[in-house]
Amino acid sequence: MDNNKGSVESLLEKATELVRSGIDLGVLKILYKLTELVSVLIPKFVLFIIIAIIFFFLNLGLALWLNQVLASQYSGFFVVALFYTIVALVLYLMRNSFKKRISDLIIKQLFK
Repeated sequence: MDNNKGSVESLLEKATELVRSGIDLGVLKILYKLTELVSVLIPKFVLFIIIAIIFFFLNLGLALWLNQVLASQYSGFFVVALFYTIVALVLYLMRNSFKKRISDLIIKQLFK
């Protein structure tokens, strides 16, 4: 009888160890995928910031140039603002399409 108790306890300990190992493995897999995702997103984010700064100065230059062409101090800025208002409206109307693409990209990267 004592031998059976010892084997049952041993079996329970091994089962507990197996469950803990499975949980640890799952956590490590999640951390690995998360690290992969972050390592892909950070360079893209930095590139996005650099491109945003470039566009900012290009738009500033365009607005100033339009000010000279239109012989006004403010018209160029209004024209550029109107252009981006139209772009923002189009992007707003297409937001569901972008949301699906972005979520698909993240899911694809996670299950890669």
